[in-house]
Amino acid sequence: MSGRAQDPSPNLYFADSKDSALYFADLLSVMYDSKDVFVIGGGVVYEEFKQIFNKVYLTEVYADVRGDAYFNYDFDAKNWQLIEERKYEKSDVDQYPFAIKTFKKREVRARKRRLSSFLKPDETLKAWEAEQLEKIGISKSGANLLQVIQPKLPNFEEAAFD
Repeated sequence: MSGRAQDPSPNLYFADSKDSALYFADLLSVMYDSKDVFVIGGGVVYEEFKQIFNKVYLTEVYADVRGDAYFNYDFDAKNWQLIEERKYEKSDVDQYPFAIKTFKKREVRARKRRLSSFLKPDETLKAWEAEQLEKIGISKSGANLLQVIQPKLPNFEEAAFD
């Protein structure tokens, strides 16, 4: 999700809102049979999506550095479980020691979306959807979206996203 125009890239997709980002992430998840969606960004992006995180891969750098964005999120033991922690020492390629921690929400909440919602998107998403589908080689011209996407979709009516 980005507030400014980005150069097109064959493996990166940009959205200008949370709803657009989730719509496209859900569509790709269904098409490629993957439930994992990664949110990578700055403080504003994390703040926007924090209510739907079920798992967090957190890198903690053990250094006193100045910056303008921080990920100050409380992973309290009541709601989150630390499932993995790997510590790394300072090295030739890493200026500071750091740890990579994986937290998993104790009560995982799945979002659900009816597959028909991909075939009849909200009016505000239509132009964005067409542009994004074009990036991954799916053109809506000459065929309706159902004809184009149906062969790539699993045979079910509803998808859940962890």
